[in-house]
Amino acid sequence: MSHRTELTSQDKGKILVYMENFNPAQIARKMGRDPTTIRRIIDRYKKTGKTENLPRSGPLQLLKEHYMMLEFILMLLQKKPFISEKHALARISWCEKYKERTAYDWAQVIFSDESSVEIGKQSRQIRVWRHKGKV
Repeated sequence: MSHRTELTSQDKGKILVYMENFNPAQIARKMGRDPTTIRRIIDRYKKTGKTENLPRSGPLQLLKEHYMMLEFILMLLQKKPFISEKHALARISWCEKYKERTAYDWAQVIFSDESSVEIGKQSRQIRVWRHKGKV
């Protein structure tokens, strides 16, 4: 396996999800990572309930802290869709309701997304385009 950069928080989250159904070697293959790295993350999570590395001292840590502060500021500036507590609870309820479905079950489902396009200020105004001479 090739050497890769440090695991992101998203990567660590994936590991926690995968560990429900896969062993560390399988997770490592799936993510293209070293199995020892995956085991360390899982062990740390089991011991501390967290996946973050323990704090270290020294100048390199100070640089990393500045980088992380910038990353945090950028995260705050990113626009995210608003999800109310009601909607969050509804999503959890939906997941609980359908969590027993298999991959075969979901292959029978068609998901669609509806959207509308508004032209001008009066969104309810009806417009019809026709070729010249057609009624």
